[in-house]
Amino acid sequence: MPFVALPEDRIRLFYRTNLPGDDVSLISQSRRETLLLLHPHFLSSAFMYPQFQDPHLKNTYNMIAFDEVGCGDTEAPYYLSDGQAPYHDRWVEGAIIARFCDALRLPPVHVFACQVRSVQSAQCFSSIFPDKCRSLTLCSVPRPPNAPATDLINQAWFHLLNVWQEAKDLETLDVAIGELVYFQFASTLEPDELDDVAEHWYRYYAPAHSANFLATLLPVRTRDSSTPKDIASRIRPTLIIQGSNPEQEGDLHPISIADHYAAQLPNVADGVKILRLRNAPHCPSLPRKTAPAVNHGLADFLANLPGEQPSYINPSEGSRARFKRALEYSAELAGLPEIATRNPASVFSFTRITEEDKAYRWIEHRLSAQNRNKWTPVNPDGSLPRRFSERSLVMPSTRPRRDSVIELTKEIHQH
Repeated sequence: MPFVALPEDRIRLFYRTNLPGDDVSLISQSRRETLLLLHPHFLSSAFMYPQFQDPHLKNTYNMIAFDEVGCGDTEAPYYLSDGQAPYHDRWVEGAIIARFCDALRLPPVHVFACQVRSVQSAQCFSSIFPDKCRSLTLCSVPRPPNAPATDLINQAWFHLLNVWQEAKDLETLDVAIGELVYFQFASTLEPDELDDVAEHWYRYYAPAHSANFLATLLPVRTRDSSTPKDIASRIRPTLIIQGSNPEQEGDLHPISIADHYAAQLPNVADGVKILRLRNAPHCPSLPRKTAPAVNHGLADFLANLPGEQPSYINPSEGSRARFKRALEYSAELAGLPEIATRNPASVFSFTRITEEDKAYRWIEHRLSAQNRNKWTPVNPDGSLPRRFSERSLVMPSTRPRRDSVIELTKEIHQH
């Protein structure tokens, strides 16, 4: 299994490619451009297979994806230490992307990012490391903080996740999974796809794996600290792909979010492009019914970008010097000179967490550390008691009960 090591932070990022033997050295010998895939929320790079298998993409680009911290096979054994979890925000995520590209000596990459965590980290990556980014495709951008009912929906979302983390049996966990499936995919997953997603959640996000839960949530629970200079620095060609369907239209994922998000990127070269997908869920890159449309839109966008000669890392400049410059640039964008004085070898040096947020996060991550030995449905031999589709629930489908937190949120908003 291939990994990229971040020695200072003792993190190992698992990755996969479409290259023979995952040999990334072949990229420097190739005329193809490089496409970096950032996976959807609560999933891993294993769920980017609709993109890896798409002939228009795999036959045109060198493709690479890694498991984010707290996801899949990436290893972060010291994540719950005082020096990591309390500082983990979207700017740290952007630095992780840059470290990954730097370690593999990749040329500037086209980034495909799906859902809120990946979208936010891709934006930070393009802000602080513009020389490493060719373009951005943002699939399912997040709701703006001031959108109607956003606070209410966020409360419902986090309440659902709290219920999930308190589950002590498979039936309770299945109810929570059914609601999260609806939130992410509406009714678009085929039975085999639904079983695969649920199995992933059984294995990686059961209550016993609270560190994974925390690493997935913390970057998106932080206030957006982007400054006017940050926003002005976002100039790379950008495509937004936004799904819309009757089940999720309006309250949960209004398609108008795409227009609002595009308006926050005034300096993007040639303006932000928007692809609206009808009858597609909030996460359209995975379901068999909608992934082809996502892939077609991505391929068409990339094919129409102006050509650019690949540039590689200057071997005469060390990694420490490159990231020292990046810290200084981040400090300038943020208006926080103290950032420039930090250790350039650590991705957590790029954080913009305030002292107030840090105190709150410290309590939260210590609670997660104390709860690491909770229940898991996985048997000692690694097997599962059953597949999600074999459950016996009152609910006839994955659509939430009328008294679920998501349904209640929708009804409150309608009134």
